[in-house]
Amino acid sequence: MRVLIPVPQLPLDLDNLKGGVHSALANLLKGFTATDAIVRVISFSREVNETKIVNPAPNVSIHYINEGPFPFHSINYILKGPAIMKAEVKDFNPDIVHYEEGNTFMLTRLRNGLLGKP
Repeated sequence: MRVLIPVPQLPLDLDNLKGGVHSALANLLKGFTATDAIVRVISFSREVNETKIVNPAPNVSIHYINEGPFPFHSINYILKGPAIMKAEVKDFNPDIVHYEEGNTFMLTRLRNGLLGKP
């Protein structure tokens, strides 16, 4: 099974998580390391200018992707997010997409960003 997990603003330093969604994701990824699932996390981030890929386990990769040029996250999520999601879904071809947070981040699902993936 191939699982794509989009999450906003995951810190580059995974040892410096402060709780909430990011800590839940870190624990979820630890659980996936004991399975045969292939997991890709994509994090929309302002910490990177270019895509940066980190592999915390052989079956887990984290892709830090610049969220966009606008000063407000929600504007980036609605204007840039769907194209990023669509490209990631095409490239990775997941069996399932698991959003780890809602709110304005869900705007990345607009304009067929998931290409019909559950």
